[in-house]
Amino acid sequence: KNQRSLQNQTIKVKLGDDVTLKCNFKGHSQVTALLWERTDNSEQYVLFYRDSKPDPEKQDPLYKNRVDLLDTAMTDGEVSITLKNVMPTDNGTYECFVAEKTNRPKRSVVPGPPVCHVTLVVVPHQSEFPLIQSIHIQLKSSSVINNLTPCLFPLFSSSC
Repeated sequence: KNQRSLQNQTIKVKLGDDVTLKCNFKGHSQVTALLWERTDNSEQYVLFYRDSKPDPEKQDPLYKNRVDLLDTAMTDGEVSITLKNVMPTDNGTYECFVAEKTNRPKRSVVPGPPVCHVTLVVVPHQSEFPLIQSIHIQLKSSSVINNLTPCLFPLFSSSC
């Protein structure tokens, strides 16, 4: 039997960016199926790969056309996925399960425990323009102040 060790990681990603959820399976036989799912939604999955192609039947609609397997051949156990255009709803924990080919013909897919556990933390994009901390206005005449005050506080005056 294979010794599987759970890979744990936490990734911070900016809203709208693409992110790779890294996972590498160190098994001794061919990967026949791959499942990525959220720990808070076992009814639908993020990505299911079987028979060398994605199976969209129970894929969560939130991930449709947004998830790709990094290496579709799963060479050397590479089972990482790329999640495109990260949204706030992507925040959470993801697990990857791998099934290996067995010698039993009727039971060719034997899922094991998760091989990767990835926590995704979505952070807001920083503004390209820094927020204005303060404004300093120097006025020379009191008549300017009287005319300007209602415009600075439009809730109290309609003369602007």
